[in-house]
Amino acid sequence: MDSFTIRKSIFIEARPETIFDALTRSDEIVKYFPLKKVKSDCKAGSEILFDGEIKGKEIHRASPVTLCCRAKSRT
Repeated sequence: MDSFTIRKSIFIEARPETIFDALTRSDEIVKYFPLKKVKSDCKAGSEILFDGEIKGKEIHRASPVTLCCRAKSRT
């Protein structure tokens, strides 16, 4: 089976720290994705773990962290 990658860029009118939190905090990610939990120490080389449920099937995914830092507020 061949693999492929899809990339898409979008503009989100929000502060960088808001986007970062939405993707890395369990209490935020559940608002946008069918996930229950996200866990990571946010260090390059570690993993970010995603747990959730889609159409009644549990999912558990791990992805490597290549770069992870929360932007500082600009205000």
